[in-house]
Amino acid sequence: ARRWKRVSTARGVVVDMAVRPRVFSSGEQPETMIDLLKGHPCPSHLPSQKLSKALHRLSARAEAGELLLGYTPTEGPRAFREALSTFISNHCSGDEGARDNTCRMDGLFATGGVSHGLDLACAVFGGGAGNVVLVESPSYFLAFDIFRAHGLSVVPAPTDEKGICPEELEDLINQLQMEGRRVSMLYLVATHSNPSSTTLSLGRRKALVDIAERYELKILADEVYHLLDWSKSPSSSSSSSPPLPP
Repeated sequence: ARRWKRVSTARGVVVDMAVRPRVFSSGEQPETMIDLLKGHPCPSHLPSQKLSKALHRLSARAEAGELLLGYTPTEGPRAFREALSTFISNHCSGDEGARDNTCRMDGLFATGGVSHGLDLACAVFGGGAGNVVLVESPSYFLAFDIFRAHGLSVVPAPTDEKGICPEELEDLINQLQMEGRRVSMLYLVATHSNPSSTTLSLGRRKALVDIAERYELKILADEVYHLLDWSKSPSSSSSSSPPLPP
């Protein structure tokens, strides 16, 4: 069984945190138990052999002096961004609502993970201390410390069982503006949201984009689960992303 601990702020509920009655150590955890406390992949499902072969190839190139181990372009190594753009284009080619099937390499920027990306986004788009970042409620609470480290105020956005409510969100933005507070960013996990598991509909996504354009705020879409879906057959050649709800 899992209980929920409600964490509140002066403006209301920000996140509902899952709390387990007991946390097992690795030595005492029952073999039949599937621990969902953390999103760690099963080691047997990781491409260990492929990674090992790739590292051996890189090691051989390094010994031959073929690797450039100095500074790389700010946006990331070109070869990596080319491979990544091809990967995204192939795996997201059938996404509902996509304007085209191509991910441009010049639109990619390599980071040291999502936390690093959020930190950079706050520095570039946050607008400085005192500005507001809106988040789902509940939301992925570990992102909050990054926002607050940049002096941003974390405010929960109106959310129902289908995700963020665009109309109520716009009302909240107007209310904050009347209070003299500027909303600079909206953070959400649009696909398989953590921890609510909801996937935002195409209609709501379009509405959020429209709001972002009119109020000049940035949407930070944490799409870590975008390709994690079992609604299609493994042999399907279509998009690996989940079908959007109506």
